[in-house]
Amino acid sequence: MVLKFYIAGADDARFYRIRRTNLNLMFTAGHHWTGKKFAPFHLPIEHSSLFLDSGAFQLFGKYNSYPFTTNDYSHFVRNLQPDFFASLDYPCEPFMREKIGGLSPKDCIDKTIENTINLVDEDMESSILVPVIQGWEIADYLYCVDQMESQGLIKDYMGIGTLCRRAKVSDLLRIIRNIKRELPQRCKLHGFGVKVNLLKYQETYRLLVSCDSAAWVSQVAHGEICIFTGKRLIHIPYRDLGIDGIERLSISVEGYVSYVEYLISKHSNQKLLVEILGNDASKRKYKNGQ
Repeated sequence: MVLKFYIAGADDARFYRIRRTNLNLMFTAGHHWTGKKFAPFHLPIEHSSLFLDSGAFQLFGKYNSYPFTTNDYSHFVRNLQPDFFASLDYPCEPFMREKIGGLSPKDCIDKTIENTINLVDEDMESSILVPVIQGWEIADYLYCVDQMESQGLIKDYMGIGTLCRRAKVSDLLRIIRNIKRELPQRCKLHGFGVKVNLLKYQETYRLLVSCDSAAWVSQVAHGEICIFTGKRLIHIPYRDLGIDGIERLSISVEGYVSYVEYLISKHSNQKLLVEILGNDASKRKYKNGQ
């Protein structure tokens, strides 16, 4: 299965001098929330695929919850017309749970399920809704899968949340592996906010059909631009380089994309997997976190 990689944090791409016109982009709904409503938005840059995420990380830090309803979100989705959109999930990292009143992982999962049910009830285009499986420990994720199954929320394309702050690639693979075993064989998985180092492991390409990362944004925010040397991604301070903010974002996108292409082609064990450019390409129960 060909892996599709989404460039996350690309909501301001209309301001970039992007040299590529067929990237897979991931936007966050939180970026477009004004405090009272979703701002009208049109993306004039050509792209291959657009995936809308809820933006929980962004929103919970400011509002301690989603400041809009599932109905508001549904209208924004209809106006934006993405290829896919994520459910309004509740992340389960301990520090995020503290922001929203010290909820338990089970509480976050139950709220995630409730929001997903409400989105289905909004009569959204079901083929583009990607339910997000949440959890902290493996048992939490499996509980979420069981609850989604009981509510008829298991779709052909599912997402996995609460991955971005995990330090070890081995932990990421173990979580994804257990979820994959729990789901019907037809289900394809997206990993939200994964570490790019995950692309160095061939098992990744057997477990996921897509993933995203916004690491390039973090580098720019910390005063560095991303440059791909042909084999490595290096970070160079831009303070004395004499390039403006728009140009350094564009340079970093190019360097980051080129690095991801290199990792995919080298480690996937398949030829010319540049799905980042949009080339399209039996249930088992494991309760003990194997």
